[in-house]
Amino acid sequence: MSSVTSHSSHTAPKARESRVSWNASRMRSAKGRKAASYRPLLGFPVPVKSHADIPADARGLRMAVAASAYHAEVTGAMERAAREEFAALGGAAGALRSVPAAGAFELPLLVDALLARPDVDGAVAIGCIVRGETAHDRHLGLAVTQELLRISVARGKPVGLAVLTVESMEQARARAGGALGNKGAEAMRAAVATACARREVAR
Repeated sequence: MSSVTSHSSHTAPKARESRVSWNASRMRSAKGRKAASYRPLLGFPVPVKSHADIPADARGLRMAVAASAYHAEVTGAMERAAREEFAALGGAAGALRSVPAAGAFELPLLVDALLARPDVDGAVAIGCIVRGETAHDRHLGLAVTQELLRISVARGKPVGLAVLTVESMEQARARAGGALGNKGAEAMRAAVATACARREVAR
């Protein structure tokens, strides 16, 4: 009996140490995963999706662009890229309408008005929402994106999304002609490609 008691007294602390060590390892792993999920994109390799592989033909299409005046350095670069992309896809110079928006919040109303026109086949929404000290940017980004999607489905016409939601202006510039391409051009190609596909479906 004494030998059993002695054995239990020696093994119990080791078992407790093993459990504590295992739990600590799990906590470190969980913290690592959490940290990774909040790790900022800037400074880390980010896979860039190439939009050039998406087949699109703008010939015969009439498109529109609504661009926010807020953070004009970024939105202006994306609008220029969207125009250039439309031309590169065969779009006629007079077949692209442009409307300025005061900010990202005003984009859905203008896009809806544009898509309501029978002479507009699709639109591109351009904006830049930068994270601030409050949750305002997250609410704004979600509301604008959801409303643009609703308008697109309701009108039966594509909306190319070039509304950036970023942590900093540095991230925005990287996506407006910088290292990560230009979302204005990508959104225009996506809208043109979807307009073409929509026509095929309607035939």
